[in-house]
Amino acid sequence: MTLPQSLADVDSSLPGKKYSKLPVKVRQFVDKTLRYDVDTVKGIDDPRNPEHQQTAAEIFWRLQQGETLNYMEVAHARLSSLPRNFVVKYADDISFDYDSYKPIEDNPHTHAFFRTITRPNNRMQHLAILTRLLILEEQDGPADISDTNVSEFIEKGHHPDGIGNYSYEDTAPARSALSNMHAFHCVFRSDITDGSGMRELQAEYVIISLYLLLRHLRKHYVFAEQEQRLFRAFTIWFDKRRRDRREDDSDIQVFTSRRQQSGREIKIRDRVIRQLFFEYARTQGTAILTKDKKRRFNESERIAIYREVDGVCRECSKLGLPDEEAKVPWSEYEADHVVPHSKGGLTVVDNAQVLCRAHNLAKGAS
Repeated sequence: MTLPQSLADVDSSLPGKKYSKLPVKVRQFVDKTLRYDVDTVKGIDDPRNPEHQQTAAEIFWRLQQGETLNYMEVAHARLSSLPRNFVVKYADDISFDYDSYKPIEDNPHTHAFFRTITRPNNRMQHLAILTRLLILEEQDGPADISDTNVSEFIEKGHHPDGIGNYSYEDTAPARSALSNMHAFHCVFRSDITDGSGMRELQAEYVIISLYLLLRHLRKHYVFAEQEQRLFRAFTIWFDKRRRDRREDDSDIQVFTSRRQQSGREIKIRDRVIRQLFFEYARTQGTAILTKDKKRRFNESERIAIYREVDGVCRECSKLGLPDEEAKVPWSEYEADHVVPHSKGGLTVVDNAQVLCRAHNLAKGAS
């Protein structure tokens, strides 16, 4: 483990260093001069025993109460919280291997989203951001995401068998957050050339607002390559306008004066930035297409689609298979959009094709 940032007040060269990297005189001082009072707790040394894990976690939790930790560092100690485990896995710089029972300093699961932003993580700011995003996903839009809400969200996720349990990943908020974070990263991926993120993505309230905008666009509008390029250009344009801080720019004045993380403040920012985005799209001559609200074909349409080609999978037919081999049983056939729904394709019979499950899965993966 490395020395904490708090030692910067003692010597600016100490934070981040391991014992082996300390100057010889400092190591001699540590070894020969400092005295340590240690309480040894025995009988909880089996990492696979749930009772041992729970006891160790509770001891760790109680010890943290005597430290000057921020709300997220305290929440981090809730090892039995399922949302906490998810947040640590995807936002922390380090991880923990419960099989070998030791920390992993370079977390291989850290989400690429956090390479996109330039906000530091020295006080677990990345973990706080991800927790706020989970709350927004759970509430399906603007919600209270203050420090207190973050702590309560982690606390309510406590589970008796929560230590080392990553089942929260299977929940709808977690899946949606990962999907939107991936889309967010893809928009700015080409800008990350020197290992640092976008300069425009530093202030937390701006990151949250842009995330909500992207989430709204992906949910209700076509968000393909053209729209992704527009979103990137808008982010740069919006950041410049925000930094200029002209007194007559009422929209920006409203946005920047609402930096708090209450649901009301977030909702106001969301309305402002959403309106600015669509106005910007209009000035760029870009039409933002809405998705068809109807996503699935009904039973009557499915029958018509199937009967039109006698149940023959279009992709199997393209491969040259005879109709009798390319025909898909009714119970296994998929009614697929020719022009994908995500790109504005309508859910109508004229925009449908019969696919076997294998080809439908392959299309979805691509």
